[in-house]
Formats: sequence, structure tokens, C-alpha cells
Amino acid sequence: MASQPQFTVNYYKYKFNNNKSTFQFDRNADTKKVSPWLSFVNEDDFWYNDYADKKFVNQKAIDDNYIISGDLKNIQWKLYPNDNTIIAGFNCRRASTVLYDSVYVFAYYTDEITISGGPMSLNGLPGMILGVTIPRLYTSWIATSVSLDEQPIKEPTKGKKKNEAELLQILTEFGKSRAKEYKNATRYISPMIWQTFL
Repeated sequence: MASQPQFTVNYYKYKFNNNKSTFQFDRNADTKKVSPWLSFVNEDDFWYNDYADKKFVNQKAIDDNYIISGDLKNIQWKLYPNDNTIIAGFNCRRASTVLYDSVYVFAYYTDEITISGGPMSLNGLPGMILGVTIPRLYTSWIATSVSLDEQPIKEPTKGKKKNEAELLQILTEFGKSRAKEYKNATRYISPMIWQTFL
């Protein structure tokens, strides 16, 4: 779309303490408004992870706010110990995995921070994920700074409780309704689903 910028930038906050974390939208850095179909950003989405108990509680904004909970994904990562980069001052190693049968995820993690988590519900590496790229979402998440903060980590509570199957049905119907309003919107439904369940 000619009216849309080539790139969009958003900031998120990832908080961690005692093997638990939260991840949520912080602010938008764009000078031009971007269609939500292109940015895949829901500002009310909120991820809570307990890496010790392997559980998550997430708040998802679709046509309303919903709360889903369950077991964290058991992600099978391939490690590349000789592929290193520096992110936010930390030495990071590369890893990759495939989710939803065909969605490649490339991550950089540091074992200098021992929590086995990262953005959204990504987990299972021997250290914290500070960089993620998902080509099929045309999106990367890169840590810009890391600071010590002893704020308590709390679960989201704002929303109607649903299981993942119910949320998928709501999301599919929502996508179909939007497809009637926006030209070519159907091609964004699958990426919207992947983003919601990451």
C-alpha cells in the first residue's frame, strides 16, 4: 500500500523476576499511523509466563479482552553455538525453530541471563532471548536495553476466560468479519492467528 510506511517501530517492555516474566506493548515510535492489519499490534495484549511451572496466562485483545492460560510450548530449538552477536551489551548465540508447521523463528539468546524466556511465550533456550526474527510476520524484536528492576510480576486479570480452541474460533470469525470490510484482508488472518498464539 502506497499510503503505508515501509517500516513500523513499536516498543515493548519485558519484565522478569524469580523465573517469571511479563511482556506488553509500551509505545509506538511511528510518525505515520499504520493499519493494524499490517502491524499485527494489539496494544492490550499481555503475556505472563512462569518458566519454573511451565505455565502461561495471556490477555488477548480481539473484539474484546480475553484471558487464556495453559502450558508453555515445548519448543525444540536448533542451536548455532558459533553464530554470535552482541545485543544490548550481551553476547548472544543464535537458535532457530519452526512453529505451526511452517513459521520459522530465529532467535538470539544470552546465557549471561539465566531465565529461559523471551518475548511473547517463546522459551526453552539456555538463557534469555534478546532478539527474535519471524520472516513470515515480517517482524523482528530486538532488546535495546536491560536494567535491574525488582517490580513484582503479576498475571493479567482483565478479560473473559477462554480456552485456546474457543479463542481461535473467536479470532477466525473476527478475521472473516474484517475481511468483508477490507480488501485483501483474508491474507492477514493466518499471520494474525500466529501472532496471537506466539
